[in-house]
Formats: sequence, structure tokens, C-alpha cells
Amino acid sequence: MDDMTLDEVLYTLALFGVWMFVRVVYQYSTIKTQRVTIKYLKYGADAGSSQYMVYTKDGQVLRNTNLLFFAKFRSDELFAGLKVGKTYDIKTCGIRAPFLGWYKNIISVKEVKATKRRVVKKSK
Repeated sequence: MDDMTLDEVLYTLALFGVWMFVRVVYQYSTIKTQRVTIKYLKYGADAGSSQYMVYTKDGQVLRNTNLLFFAKFRSDELFAGLKVGKTYDIKTCGIRAPFLGWYKNIISVKEVKATKRRVVKKSK
């Protein structure tokens, strides 16, 4: 293989920089927080990679993977903390594009605690 010229190196670095910029803009521009109830949790591994999939009662399918740009590196621990039937406020990024196999990716979760309702009786 021939040695790369300085122009080729700079061109390659420029393309990589543009690609990284587009990824960052895409991820940050699609952030959304929503309240969901977990219906089903699925773990699958193939070819050295693992996938954590979260299915919600409203029919959404979310992916839980590490995200470099959000400094999220503990997807396995986040997934282990999710419980079927519980309700969470989930922050996601990305879009769902079934024909491309794209899913919204979970950035963070916060469990929604059930609150007791207080009944106030009217006095006559």
C-alpha cells in the first residue's frame, strides 16, 4: 500500500470531522423525554455485541446502548435496573426508522414513584 500524501490525510480527517459533527447534531437535536411503562425487556447478543431492547405499553421499542457523546457507558446497569410494569420518565435521542433498523436510544431513566391521593371531604 502506498504512503498517503498530506492532502489525502487532511481530506480523510476532514471527512471524519464532518461525520462526527453530523452525529453530534443529530443526537442532540432529537432529544426527547417521555413517560413510559415497561411491557417487556429483551437482551440479545451476537457477533460480540449485545443489545438491550425495551418494549413499552404504548407500542414503542427503544434501544439501550452506550453513547459516547452523552458519556453513557453503563447501559448494562441501566438495563438491569428496569422492571416490567414500572413507569419511568425516559430521555431518548434518535428516531425510529423500521426500514433502516434504527431505534430511539435511551440516554437516562428516572422511575416515577406512585403517589397517594388525598381525599378532601367538603364540610357542610
